[in-house]
Amino acid sequence: MIRLGTSGWKYKDWVGTFYPSRQHHFHYYKTIFDTAEINSTFYTYPGAKMVEALVRNASKDFVFTAKIPQEITHELRLDLEAGADQRLGFFLQAMSPLQETGKLGPLLLQLPPSLHFDPERLEAFLEIVPKKWLLAVEFRHRSWLEPDTFRILRRHQAAYCIVDAPVMPPRVEVTAPFSYIRWHGHGENLMYYYLYNEEELDEWVPKVLELEEKSPEGIYGYFNNHWFGFAARNCVEMQDLLGLSSRMPPHIRQRLQRITDQRIKVKPSQQTDLDSFSD
Repeated sequence: MIRLGTSGWKYKDWVGTFYPSRQHHFHYYKTIFDTAEINSTFYTYPGAKMVEALVRNASKDFVFTAKIPQEITHELRLDLEAGADQRLGFFLQAMSPLQETGKLGPLLLQLPPSLHFDPERLEAFLEIVPKKWLLAVEFRHRSWLEPDTFRILRRHQAAYCIVDAPVMPPRVEVTAPFSYIRWHGHGENLMYYYLYNEEELDEWVPKVLELEEKSPEGIYGYFNNHWFGFAARNCVEMQDLLGLSSRMPPHIRQRLQRITDQRIKVKPSQQTDLDSFSD
């Protein structure tokens, strides 16, 4: 099973490119994709009404993934003595309705670039995560690319988050019964403002197919190059290359391709500092 979606779905600049109107974004999104990565949980803890709405509005075959709050990863830096365990418990309790109804896949533990290789800290944190929760870990510093890191992840059946990004090599490792991929864009200093061409996407096809054979519980893949609907376009194109059925109507596909082709020619004036690579 391969599930492909985007990192977040509520972007103003998707209106007129991907979304036909300014309202009911998720209702439209779920007609095209069967999974989405919840980014908002990285910035703030979800409220009960928000989680209930996600449970209520998700289609039968729809599965979310969600980012663990930055308070735990970036501020407390997984430090149990500083209270990271308590905050994790609060977050898991908030997300329980999604998990209990089968609408939640893995949680994404995204570490900050400033947190370098520290296997003891990582293992201590993974040990407190209840086994019923699936977990993927995204590293943002190359010092983590050590055998000990992968041994720890395998011991706890946590997935190594495979990334395509300027700050990390696209290393493929399987450390859990499932795999997790994030496409951010590469080769430029502008994070997320990147449109993959067909050749670049095609290079991922054998990797994803190989991962499918090694991931009995499935693959979760998300495009995070979110400017102007680039992520939605690339996600559908990846579905095509993998031979997955696409639910995007032809006229929407044509509009999305036409507008994104125009948008990619104009770079945003303000560049993103790679050191603050946090989405």
